[in-house]
Amino acid sequence: MSTVNNIMKQGFLQIEDIAKLYGVQETTVRQWARNGLIIGKKIGKRWFFLKSLYDTGVQVVCQACGNEITGFKDELSLREAHISGLCQNCQDKAFKETE
Repeated sequence: MSTVNNIMKQGFLQIEDIAKLYGVQETTVRQWARNGLIIGKKIGKRWFFLKSLYDTGVQVVCQACGNEITGFKDELSLREAHISGLCQNCQDKAFKETE
């Protein structure tokens, strides 16, 4: 069995899995990983992410509106989702700057 197949059977996700989870492009996930915004390990040319971190990380459902959490406009919004459990729409409403 190849090393990659062995790693995948041990509960790891890859770039495409994280991209689907957050509703973003794979290139965005690579950038987040390189910048340390998400926890992963690069082995050769591939990134691996411990599945258990993402099973308990960002809520799949927004804590405010109940909609599925997908897609963020920027890295700050992703970080906020980890903290608040809010989708992008609810973050925009909650953190709207007063004029």
